[in-house]
Parts: sequence; structure tokens; C-alpha cells
Amino acid sequence: MSRSNTRAVLRSILDRYPTLYRSMQMGVLNYSAAARFIQKEVEDMLRREVELNTLVATLVRMSRASESMPVIDMRRVFEGSRVAVTTGISQIEIRCSPDERRKILSRLARMNLSDTEHLSVHQFSQHVRILCSSRDAALIQKRLGRTLPLVVRHDCATVNIKIHNLSEDDTTSIAVITDLLNRNDINILASYSVQNDILLVLKEEDVARAIDTLRVATK
Repeated sequence: MSRSNTRAVLRSILDRYPTLYRSMQMGVLNYSAAARFIQKEVEDMLRREVELNTLVATLVRMSRASESMPVIDMRRVFEGSRVAVTTGISQIEIRCSPDERRKILSRLARMNLSDTEHLSVHQFSQHVRILCSSRDAALIQKRLGRTLPLVVRHDCATVNIKIHNLSEDDTTSIAVITDLLNRNDINILASYSVQNDILLVLKEEDVARAIDTLRVATK
């Protein structure tokens, strides 16, 4: 797994912990304590063990990079991009082993879900995260909740940003967008980069403010 992938995972986790993120930006983060706090989550997302010293070093590099990062023109980041917002989304997290994960995916494929357009499944070493419509979430809960531990969060929304020529290891574009939203107190529940898309999961109540923030920044 490349250093850029480790950095991207750390970036995604920090987006969900604004206090850690802001402490890093201000240069007051206790790197060792932060690394211990997020180590298990990093290993889960990378699907391998990660040494504590590696996380500390990566956090330090990210902090220094943010201090020296030049001012980036948001209009260039969003040039030719398309933004799509979907509300009424639920996020389902299922703790499972790799063997259980295969069975879960097979059971999902056999379900008669009504809104597959907004269905996405994100796999990690010890859990699966499903984004779907609230209606489909009810069906998934009914079918899987009897035998599996589910954590369900309703009232979510997704912001899908399609950026021209976004590469898998392009953490700059993602960082610019998440930095902007974090600075405006918009909490990102999860973020994913898939091909040319950046997918952000937000609280539904924050979506309008997030879109306004992005619109103002790109004028």
C-alpha cells in the first residue's frame, strides 16, 4: 500500500474528527496520542497492520504540508466539474469478518432494492458501510438486522463532485474541498474518492450550507 493511500485514509478519518483536524492545522496536535486514537480505524480501512511510528510520521508530514500549502484557486479545482446532491440517504455500518462480508454482499445482491442508483457499498477489513435511500435502508435492516449488528444513521445526504481528470492518489483536490467545509464548521461524516468522483457524506441539515460555501468559493 503506497504512502499516498495511507495519507488519503488519514485524511478521510481526520475529516470526521474536526477537533483533531483543527489541532493539526494549528500545530498543537499531540501526534502520538492522535496516532494511537485512530490506529485501529486506519488499519481497518487499509486492511493491514500499520505501525504507530508510521502514523505519527505521516501526521507530521501532513501537518507540515498544510502549513506550506500554497493558496489554491478553487475555481481551477472545480473547473469542468459537476455537483450532484442526494438527500434522504441512510448510512448502514455492519461489523463483520471477511467471510461474513462476502455473504452480506451476496445477500444484498439478491434483495429487491428500489433505488440502486443511489446505492453504494464501501468495504473495509472489519466492516461494510452501505449508503442507500431511507426506503431501502428499512428493507436492509429487516433482512440483515436479525442476524447481524447494524449501526444505522438516517437523515444523511451525499454530495457527489465529479472532477475532470481526478486521479486516485490526488489528495490535493480532496484536501482543498474538505479544508473549506471544515473551516466553515460543516462536519463531514465520510468521504470517498472513486475514479473521477469525490463523494462526501454529510448531515442532511448541513447540505444547503455546504453547497453555498462551495458556490461562494468558486465564484
